[in-house]
Amino acid sequence: MGKFAQLISSIRSRSDQRIGSTQNHGFSRRDTNLACDLWPGLEPLEPRVLLHGVDPVTGLAHDHGVVEAVDVSMLDQPFSTSAHPDDPQKQIDHDTLLDLVKYENVTHTAISNGGRWSQVNTWADIDGDNIGDIPDAGADVLIPESLTVVFDLVSTTPLHTIRVDGVLDFATQQDTQLRVDTLVVSPVGTLEVGTKDDPIADSVNAVIVIADSGPIDTGWDPTLLSRGLISHGSVSMYGSATTAFVSLTKNPSRGDNTLELSEVPTNWKPGDRLVLTGSYQNQDEELQIASISGNVVTTVESLAYNHPAPDGQSVFVANLSRNIVVMSENPQDIDRRGHVMFMHSADVDVNDVGFYGLGRTDKRSHVDDPELDANGQLIDGTGLNPRARYAVHFHRSGSDINQSPATVRGSVVVDSPGWGFVNHDSYVVMEDNVAFDVVGAAFVTENGNEIGAFRRNIAIKSTGSGDSLESREELHDFGHNGHGFWFQGGGVEVEDNVASGQNDAAFIYFTRSKVAKFLTANLSDPSIAGGAAELAVGDVPIKKFKGNTAFASKTGFESWFHLLGAKHDQRSVVEDFTVWNTRKQGMRIPYTNQMTLRNVQAIGNVNRPRAVAIARNNVTKNINYENLRIEGWIIGIDVARNGRNVIEGGFFNNVYSILIKTTNDRSRVIDIKGDIKFGTLSGGALRGRTQRDIAIKASFSLKDKDIAKLFSPDAVRLGTVRYNGKQLYYNEQAYDFVPFKAGEAADYIPAELIGKTNQQLWDQYGLAIGGTVAPTDAVTDPRIKGLIGDPTTYLPNLKLRSRKYTKQLNQYQLAYRDANGKIVRDAHRVDLHEGWNLITREIDGQTRTFFIYGDVTGPTFKVSPKKPLVINPAALHKGFKVKGTVFDDSFGKKRFRKNFSGKDLQGLVVQTRSDGSRFLLLEFSVRDRAGNTTKVTLELTLDIDASLNPLGPQKKLKKRVLSRSLLSLISNYYKRA
Repeated sequence: MGKFAQLISSIRSRSDQRIGSTQNHGFSRRDTNLACDLWPGLEPLEPRVLLHGVDPVTGLAHDHGVVEAVDVSMLDQPFSTSAHPDDPQKQIDHDTLLDLVKYENVTHTAISNGGRWSQVNTWADIDGDNIGDIPDAGADVLIPESLTVVFDLVSTTPLHTIRVDGVLDFATQQDTQLRVDTLVVSPVGTLEVGTKDDPIADSVNAVIVIADSGPIDTGWDPTLLSRGLISHGSVSMYGSATTAFVSLTKNPSRGDNTLELSEVPTNWKPGDRLVLTGSYQNQDEELQIASISGNVVTTVESLAYNHPAPDGQSVFVANLSRNIVVMSENPQDIDRRGHVMFMHSADVDVNDVGFYGLGRTDKRSHVDDPELDANGQLIDGTGLNPRARYAVHFHRSGSDINQSPATVRGSVVVDSPGWGFVNHDSYVVMEDNVAFDVVGAAFVTENGNEIGAFRRNIAIKSTGSGDSLESREELHDFGHNGHGFWFQGGGVEVEDNVASGQNDAAFIYFTRSKVAKFLTANLSDPSIAGGAAELAVGDVPIKKFKGNTAFASKTGFESWFHLLGAKHDQRSVVEDFTVWNTRKQGMRIPYTNQMTLRNVQAIGNVNRPRAVAIARNNVTKNINYENLRIEGWIIGIDVARNGRNVIEGGFFNNVYSILIKTTNDRSRVIDIKGDIKFGTLSGGALRGRTQRDIAIKASFSLKDKDIAKLFSPDAVRLGTVRYNGKQLYYNEQAYDFVPFKAGEAADYIPAELIGKTNQQLWDQYGLAIGGTVAPTDAVTDPRIKGLIGDPTTYLPNLKLRSRKYTKQLNQYQLAYRDANGKIVRDAHRVDLHEGWNLITREIDGQTRTFFIYGDVTGPTFKVSPKKPLVINPAALHKGFKVKGTVFDDSFGKKRFRKNFSGKDLQGLVVQTRSDGSRFLLLEFSVRDRAGNTTKVTLELTLDIDASLNPLGPQKKLKKRVLSRSLLSLISNYYKRA
């Protein structure tokens, strides 16, 4: 047996010995299963990889020892026996990756340090024991540790795998092309496609083609991780520095074939592919440079659309061409595409690289992760749409603010069915990048604990899934609606980015995560965590959001579930943000607290106003609106209905510039102050409507029937130039106004209140809409809807201490906390009736009334959607979620979810119907506010033909239409055999 055959035999033998002796990286088979059963509480490469990295017979871990060099004597050196000992999920990731490139499968190994790939003396053919056999089609190649190989070919040979334990270094002064199914950089390996000091030369291209060798072999790769560039080590990629995108000095028009840029771009040349952003969605233009002179680009194509922009704004043009390329050989078949993952290592420096036609996770449908059986094989019906197969994915490299970040600059993603640039549980700085034609979201933070920055990036055209925003929450599958930037948390800096042509929100913070918490050490002010090591993602203020621009999208900016339950007073600031030409709202901030909007421009159409510039929902609270410029909308600010809100300065020119509706809590205050200016719309724009600078509007339609809210103090204080020091009252607060008219009032309004004026309600019950009756000398203003008068003093809040909703109809005892904080228990007990009861007392010389809801009727429950409940028996370990609606006379209706864990389901007795079908009985109770409960019993049918995914089968998707830009780029860079 020759030297190199002895080498591979020794590696295999050593590996066999190690399987019998190695500790299982610190965790057992049971631990592995347990970690995965917490899914999606952990978001690994494959959340349901049950036994990966564990020998199915022994239950022990596979060996991934590293050969220091090809010298056989090195096999006697000690091996590392434990990767990521403190993180079982990273151990699984590690094993999953290195199992793809086991030493025992190597067919060719490098033997010459510094050798060139094209030289015969660089290689040894392991199986044939031949020196000088350059890797051929289907080869599994090893570059051992301590060896460097220089790749210097334009090769059309499709290799199977390359494992880099040493260094794979691409030649920088000549064209190169590597065609490989799976390129793995091990934890000790390095991939260099140019360096900072020696980048790929301007005149040459370095191309990595992820080969299409047919459907992925799930016998070899049951987790579907292969088919891509996956690095666990060090990566350096430096192409020719190229200006990513620029604005225009002149708005181009239909028929033009010249673009006047705002600056002279670097490294733009004839033949480059460009994308010109549309002023409206789906009007982006894909172009090719015919010639360029200074800041004037002449394109091969003439423009098909006009590209207008408001004064001071511009459309943008991005360059998609780069001279380092990572691309899929076959982007048409999504399940055969390649992907790029930088795993567990922040030693990644990517510059001016084109990532074309990559990504297999298809956000048009929900994720469906692989599951393995006890033998480590893929279970049929799973793995139909694995997560984490994205175009450019930084995967769990750690969010330690004290380490150096991974970086990706000047790079381009063209076409991804899932996400474009992804920061997942990592510290990454992304600057000057371009994403075009992505389905789910172009730039993403995945879990909410990420740190780093997004600066000067542009996202153009994300198409979306069509599913509702929260429809996949139980799978932790977000960012699928078509967004430019999706943030699961607020820990990254976001500055000077652009998003256009998005199907949904251009920028969105959805700061709710079941899979991660934010490290206190990474906070700008760690004291807000109160000494805890971690903070809930939703409690983390936005680190920085400044200078960003959104247009030609559904909405410009959204925030959801942000600081809603925060125990600190730190605010998130959205600053210098510009939004124009959206299909719906300019900004939308539901379920948001403690946010300041500063120097925001929301530009609508002053000739045809529509929609809302800054919208909210009934939970939004404590918002500051500072120096905003809002014009061309029906509603400028729909002011938050809760908390303390300040509108200071700015310019407004809308049909209703500031709209204020009835408070939703007992402490809402609105201060309108500073040098606020208002414009005037034309008669044509108003179309018969009356323009109002401020419109205060009472709403008697209560979603939860809590009538007490209508009488809560609601102060709107005017500090404007016209009415400094005055207060604004609802017209419905006039002394002679009748809030509840006979025959018109809702059925839950107490009879005592119907037909009475505000003054009568005040005199008899101490009740008035908004907490007070407007002054009789209040005046009106043609540009303000409401009554303007002197400020009032509100009655002290008497906080109810007895039950507001009660099933104790007999001898109810009222208790409340008085103005001095003392708890008072009423000596006079009262009998209640079902519905709202008024208990009126004289307290400190003032008539006061409490609303108490008597309720002895239990709620009802209806499943939604109305279809049989079905589960595959093989999916019982995943649990089951019942969704429906609870109906009750006290609050109307509310959404309801009941989660049965896998343990719950597996503990239930299987029952059989007369037709032989089997089912489980699910039992739970629903409860109303008074404590009445109703038992619910549902049948969960066991069906072996049902989907293994809790959200059901995958959608039937049309073949994705590839853009002209992608087809042109692939054709230009890919040298075929």
